[in-house]
Amino acid sequence: MKIIFAIFVLFGSSLVFASAAEHAGADGGIPFGKIGIQALNLGILLAALIYFVRKSIIAVFAQRQASFNEQSVKTAAALKLAEAELKDIKNKLSTLEGSEADSLKNAHVQAEKIKNQMVQDAGTRAEKLKNDVTLIINAEVYKAKNEIRAEIIEKSIASAKESVRSSSQAITQESEKGFISDLGQVKS
Repeated sequence: MKIIFAIFVLFGSSLVFASAAEHAGADGGIPFGKIGIQALNLGILLAALIYFVRKSIIAVFAQRQASFNEQSVKTAAALKLAEAELKDIKNKLSTLEGSEADSLKNAHVQAEKIKNQMVQDAGTRAEKLKNDVTLIINAEVYKAKNEIRAEIIEKSIASAKESVRSSSQAITQESEKGFISDLGQVKS
């Protein structure tokens, strides 16, 4: 309803102005009547605007003020948070800068320990490898000795067999000759 009344006042003042311009004369002086009517129309328009728009303008500005205050509170909270984070970062940075030398020293100590452990592990592995190679060599030597012994024994047995055969043949021939000669003496 207020909107309709505002439109009526706005256009009504324009109609009054238009009708006043139609009835004015062309006497060449300052038309105080026209100016008065225009001032009256302007006053009515401003009074209507103030009456109808006053509460909405107040509400808009109150809302803007509340929004601004809310944003101000949020900004202040964000500023405090940012300052706290900046302080924390500065503390961490100063701690890191202060402990840089200690960190480097600890890193060198750790590297030295790791190097010594690697050298010790390499020495242990080399010793184990040396022992393993010694065992393998000793096993191969033992195996070779056993093969040589077996071959010597085999050749010795073959040689002994040959020697026993030739001895037994010679003994057998001498026994036969001795037997034949004994038999010849017994017959005579």
